[in-house]
This record gives sequence, C-alpha cells and structure tokens, in this order.
Amino acid sequence: MKKYTKIILISFFLMNGCSKESGEKQQPESKQGKIFNSQVQVLEKAKDVEQMLQNSADKQRQKIEEQTRSD
Repeated sequence: MKKYTKIILISFFLMNGCSKESGEKQQPESKQGKIFNSQVQVLEKAKDVEQMLQNSADKQRQKIEEQTRSD
C-alpha cells in the first residue's frame, strides 16, 4: 500500500511542477497562430462581401418585381 501511495504522491508533484503558473508571461504568437488569424480575417471579409452581394441582388429583384407589377 505504501508503494502505491508513493507513486501517487510523486506523480501528483510532477504534474503540479510541470503546470504553467498564472503569473507567467505569455509567449509571442506562433507563426501558425498568425496564419490562422489571417485566414479567419479573410473568411470574415468574404462573408461581408457575400452579404453585400446578397443585399444587392435582393434590391435588384425587388425593383424588377415592382416594374413588372406596374405594367
């Protein structure tokens, strides 16, 4: 039983010793993180453009329907 207790205590101390502290400085953003962020920004811009095109198409469709109703 003492053998298992020692193993559990040692593993507990090792896990706590290897964990990050909250006061630690953050590491600079990795190259992969920068690439991911730039891809997210491009995707957001594409969604904005898609929404703008959809709004324009809706307005154009609405104008066409108004013209066909008045004839």
